[in-house]
Amino acid sequence: METISEHIFLFPFSWEINPREKYYDFKPQVQIQQSIFKYLNGWRSEEFSIDTIEKYNEFVYFYKPVRNVLYSENAIIIKNYVFEKLGTDSICEIEINHKVYSLKIKKIELKMVKTGIGILLIHLQNYLYNKEDEIRKINTLAQCVYPVSLPINIERYPARITFKFNDKTISTDILAINYLRNVSKISGFILEILGTSFITEAVEKQQKILIDSLLGSKMLTVCLIRNDDIYQRKAVNAKDISFGDAQRIYEITTFSIFSYSKSETVSKVYDQMMSLLLMQKASLLSFSNQIAEISILKKIELITGIESLYEIYIQFINQIYFDEVTASEEGAYIYKTVSNIFNIKNDIDQLDFELKEVHEYAELITRQVTNRKMEIMSLIGSALVLPTFVTGFFGMNILDVNMLVHWWKYVEVLRWLNAYVVLPMLVVFYFYMRKRTKNVVIYLVQTLLMCSILMCLFCIWRNGTGV
Repeated sequence: METISEHIFLFPFSWEINPREKYYDFKPQVQIQQSIFKYLNGWRSEEFSIDTIEKYNEFVYFYKPVRNVLYSENAIIIKNYVFEKLGTDSICEIEINHKVYSLKIKKIELKMVKTGIGILLIHLQNYLYNKEDEIRKINTLAQCVYPVSLPINIERYPARITFKFNDKTISTDILAINYLRNVSKISGFILEILGTSFITEAVEKQQKILIDSLLGSKMLTVCLIRNDDIYQRKAVNAKDISFGDAQRIYEITTFSIFSYSKSETVSKVYDQMMSLLLMQKASLLSFSNQIAEISILKKIELITGIESLYEIYIQFINQIYFDEVTASEEGAYIYKTVSNIFNIKNDIDQLDFELKEVHEYAELITRQVTNRKMEIMSLIGSALVLPTFVTGFFGMNILDVNMLVHWWKYVEVLRWLNAYVVLPMLVVFYFYMRKRTKNVVIYLVQTLLMCSILMCLFCIWRNGTGV
C-alpha cells in the first residue's frame, strides 16, 4: 500500500533540571551531561549509523558542520532518543467530529539540546485518506498542545487523541478536560509519551526534567502529500517550483510546511532540517525568556546570570546557527524560506542588542562594586593619615610602654586615641556620608557622626590630647 501523506509533528519545549537552585544558574550545557539524561524512562539513546541507503542520502545531504551537530557520535550538542514502546503495528487515532482517523506511527523521536530546549517528533503515515480536507484534519493534531481558545470547535478540533503501542495505550479525551483549571497545561498524551522523567511543575527533592512549551498551543507541522488529484488542483493557482526531474508545490506558514507532488514523485522528508530550524528558533525564544528573568535579579546575581547566558549563547552561534546547510537547491530554498518566516536572523540581531544592553549594565554594576571597594580602602587610608603622622612626628615612644600593655586603664592613652584616631575617623566618615544619596537613614547617621565629632572636640578642649 502506497503512502498518501506523511505527517511530522514537532513539539519544542524548554527544559531545566528540577529541583531548581535557590540562586540563578542557567547552565544547560553542563546539566545535559548529568546522569538523568542517560536513563530517560521510556526512551532509548540512539546513535546514528549509516546502514541503509536512506540514511546515507540523509547524511550526505548536509554540509559537514551541520552533520557534526545532527549526527555527532559524542552527543555533545544534541542527545537523540527513540521511543521504546513503538512496534510495527503501532497506530495513532485522531477523533474529529465523531470520525476517527487512523494513521501508522512510523517513528517517535526526542532531541535534547544543550541550549536548554528539546524537541519531540511524532512521525505518522497516512495510507487511507485521499481528500485534502481529511489530510488537513489529520494535521489538527498540531493544535493539541492545549486549546488556543474556548469553547472548542468540535467540528474542526480533535475530541480524542489515542496512541496504541504493543503493550501500552495512551489516550487523552480533550473535551473532558476542564481547561479553566488547567490553563496552558501541556496535553496529557504529550506528557505520557515523554514519560515520567519529565514534569511540568516543580517538585521538591525529585530529580526530574522540568519542561514548558515554547510555541504556545501549537506544534510545528511538516506534511508531504503525494496525490495526483490534489497536486493538479493546487497547480491551477500555484506556481510550480522545479528541482531536477520533480515538481512540487510548497505552502509554508509560520507553523507548517506542506509539500504537494504527484504520486510517483520520490518523497523528500525535511524532518532533520526542520528540527535544526526549530532548534534555532526555540533556543532564541528560550534565551529571550532568560534575559527577562536575568533583568530582575539582584545586582550580584545578575552578573553571574549574564555570564552564564552569554557563554551558552556564544556556543549556540558557533555550533547550531547556520546561514546555509546543504548544496541541494531544493533544500536551500526550504531552509532559507522557513528561516525568513521564523525571523531567525532578526531575532539574533535583537538578542545581540538585548545581551549587549544587559552586559553593559552588568559591567556598570561591576565598576560600581569596584569603586565602592576602592572608596572604602581610601576611607580607611584617610582615617589613618593623622595617627600615622603624629606617630611619625613624635616617634614611636609617645606613651610609656607600661601604659600600652593596659592602655584602657590610663586616661592619657584614651585622650590620645580620642584626638588622633577616633576624631579623624569620624571626620572622614562624616564627609563620606555627605556624598551619599540623601534619605532618612543617611541624615540620621550624619547627625550621629556630627554629635560624636562635637563630643570629641569638647573632650580635647577640656582635657587635651594626652601627649
